[in-house]
This record gives sequence, C-alpha cells and structure tokens, in this order.
Amino acid sequence: MSNSLNKLYRESVERICKISNELPWSNREFYGLWLTQTYHFVRHSTRLVTLASSRLPLDLEGLRRRFVEHAKEEWGHERLAANDLKNLDFDLNHFRELGVTAGFYQSQYYWIEHVNPVAFFGYILLLEGLAIEAGPDIYEQVSRAFSPKSGAFLRLHAAEDVDHIEKALQEISQLNDDEMQLVIHNFRNAVEGYELMLKEIQNEVNIEAAGSAA
Repeated sequence: MSNSLNKLYRESVERICKISNELPWSNREFYGLWLTQTYHFVRHSTRLVTLASSRLPLDLEGLRRRFVEHAKEEWGHERLAANDLKNLDFDLNHFRELGVTAGFYQSQYYWIEHVNPVAFFGYILLLEGLAIEAGPDIYEQVSRAFSPKSGAFLRLHAAEDVDHIEKALQEISQLNDDEMQLVIHNFRNAVEGYELMLKEIQNEVNIEAAGSAA
C-alpha cells in the first residue's frame, strides 16, 4: 500500500472507530437498524465483486483471482445479518433501507462499470478494515446487551477479515500510480458514505424515540 493510502486508511478507520465507540450499540432499535442497513449493502457484495472481476483487464489476472476468491468468501453473508436481526425479534420488514445506504453501495456499480473496476478496492478496503478494527468491540457490546447469537455477522467478519485485508493489500501494492489514485478516491467516498450512514441510523433512532415519548 502506498504511503498516502496507508496514512489515509489509518486516519479514516481510526476516525470511524471513534464515532462507533460513541454509538448506542446496546440499544435494540439502533443495532437492529444497523443490521438492516448492513444486510442491504452486503447482499450486493458478491454481485459487485464478480462484476468488478469481469471488467478487469487481462493483465491483472492476479487481481481477478483475488476478486473471485473474495466472492466465494462473502457468499451468503447477508443471511447472517438477517438471522442476527431475527434473534433481536425483528424481521427485515421492520426497518426501511435508508437512502444513504442505497447510495453507499449503488455508487460502486458506477465506479466499476463507468470508471475503472480497480477503484472498487477502495470500498473493500474500508469495509474489511472496519470489520477488524471496530468489529470486535461492537460484538462484545451486543453480546452483553442481547446474546452472542445476535452477533454472528460481527463475529465472523472480525475474525475472517484479518486474512482478507492482508490479501487485499498485497494486490493493491501492485497497482500503478493512476490506479492507486482511483482506489484512494473511492476509499474517501466510501468513508464519507459509511460515516453518513452511521449518523443517519442514529438520527432515525432519535426521531423514533422522540415520537414515542411525545
């Protein structure tokens, strides 16, 4: 990973972890809404990865293989989020998909199909970095507040994505300067999108709580 991307990655993940530490993960409505948003963007993961793989130039065969492996690793993970939601006594119809969530993953189709599929690595890097940096603490909080059965998605990704991110960084290190700039650009956008999603989840829960108290 280039020095500029490494610095940006560390600063951005640390900032989101700080935001995460201040969020009410033991609040059932908050966690349920977060799981719902996670379900919606994760169910596009394998579609996005396979799409990016199909658009890569032939000289990036190693990167294509990494995308294919990643698709296999992510297959069906949205069902973990749905099961965690069920263990909170919610279903997927209880909460709506937020507009910021749709924008978060839908933008990746644009990057892959109309810019350069290499840029998709910025999105992957953010999500897998958050899984290993923020995931364990969130899992502990929701396990104490509810039960370990309600945190299967978090538990899996906090453990698995350590290996995933190492593989991703190996591939990123082989990109040329122009490709690296695209990864950085998309990474910045993904960071802003994820932060906005967290804030909107908090706002939705606050509005719901205020309405219930009125």
